[in-house]
Amino acid sequence: MKSVLKRIILSLVLVLLLTGTGLARNFDGVQTVTAAGTAEALASARTMAFTVTAQAIETNTDAVFVGASTVDSTRGAYLLAGDSYTFPEHPNNVYDLREIFVDAAVNGEGVRFTYARR
Repeated sequence: MKSVLKRIILSLVLVLLLTGTGLARNFDGVQTVTAAGTAEALASARTMAFTVTAQAIETNTDAVFVGASTVDSTRGAYLLAGDSYTFPEHPNNVYDLREIFVDAAVNGEGVRFTYARR
């Protein structure tokens, strides 16, 4: 009986590892823009995630923009104070926070962000 149970547990663990459906770990951060018009990455080091949500800081006085390295006031998600944007969830850790950028219309404004990793 013990060996059957042990095989079942090991099989379930193997399935979880192979399908990428392991338990998620959640993280968060804040990124502000030093100079309006100059996009800044959410992270400086490789940081992989399967979902990312950026929320404009509630005290922002103007819009912030979230997207790729080309993001600016005409490209990317347009967020006013308190607005948020969630990148679509993916079964694997495909988003690298070094490749998600924020720009702002006003110096020193930015986003709070959360992300999950498996």
